[in-house]
Amino acid sequence: MDLITEPGTPEGNLAGKLEESGLQPYKPEFTSFQVKVDEVVTGEEVSSNINLIYNSEFRGLYPNLSRE
Repeated sequence: MDLITEPGTPEGNLAGKLEESGLQPYKPEFTSFQVKVDEVVTGEEVSSNINLIYNSEFRGLYPNLSRE
């Protein structure tokens, strides 16, 4: 995923400064899982699968999700 780096935006200005100094702009990677909800403890019912998406930098901080 590329963050918006249009000229004149704060992100664009930061990307330009980073490139001038020889660094690359931050490009986050995401990990996603599709999970089936077996039970809703509180809130509205879920009728299908849901997507869990998180920044890959947090890998290892969350429980290890696996496919069964």
